[in-house]
Amino acid sequence: MCKASFLSGGFSCVCPIGSSSCDKPCFSSPCHNGGFCSNTQDGNNYTCACLPGFTGRHCETDNIKLCDSSPCPCLNLTCTCPPGYTGRHCESGIPRPCDSNPCSNNSVCNNTQGDRNYNCTCSPGYTGRHCDTLKQILCEENGCQNNGTCFWNDTDYGCMCVSGFTGSRCETPLECLTYRNLSEADRNVNASYIGILCDGYLITSANWYRFVGEAGTHMVDYCPMEEQHCNADFQVWLVDGQPKRGDIRVGLKYNIRGNNICNNWPGTIYATHCDTFIVYQLIQMNCFVRYCGAD
Repeated sequence: MCKASFLSGGFSCVCPIGSSSCDKPCFSSPCHNGGFCSNTQDGNNYTCACLPGFTGRHCETDNIKLCDSSPCPCLNLTCTCPPGYTGRHCESGIPRPCDSNPCSNNSVCNNTQGDRNYNCTCSPGYTGRHCDTLKQILCEENGCQNNGTCFWNDTDYGCMCVSGFTGSRCETPLECLTYRNLSEADRNVNASYIGILCDGYLITSANWYRFVGEAGTHMVDYCPMEEQHCNADFQVWLVDGQPKRGDIRVGLKYNIRGNNICNNWPGTIYATHCDTFIVYQLIQMNCFVRYCGAD
């Protein structure tokens, strides 16, 4: 058996000659603060399993005391850095988006989304993600149509449209938005002759109309045949055909068919091609006269 003897700093055992117990590394109790010592498989070394709150090769370090002396907010010997800082001791500031000065022309940069993004408050006369675009240039490139006038100021740029047009570039004639539909099935040129109808109900001042549904898709542009009546004694038809894409308020000649004559009472109406459909500026007709639609 081992015999105890006093040594400097604690106790040790002096083993009898030939005993193997004293040859194991853990025999000297190298682990402190209640740490559990385990000899390695070859018996030549050891490891210490520390109790909670201690660390180090021999469990000699008190984590709490170490964190107390740390230069940063500490948790389990790891610095928990406040927003905007990083590093072992939180000594390094994390660059914020605005630090690189992304906004041009004396504009103000604003860090957003917890310093993960940014936006620019532009100086007067500028716009764009980085305030690098002069509104005057955008205005000129915008290309106002139909005699629209380009403008720019401290807060906006765009087109001022002349009467009768709208849209960001003044590209849309108002009649393409404010027309009325003519959809009666008996208005189609091929409808049976079952009554005497007319367009005397159309208001006196000219308005814009679109042929839709069973009435057809456009005004008839040929002299109707004898059996084609659109339920009226007299039928209005276009002599000049349909307006072309891009035509705005173009004048088209019309005739009225009646009494087996195609060319009665000629006149002019106006039409606009609204890209995918056509609208016509129609006027009130005498009774027995009707605008006929066709597919």
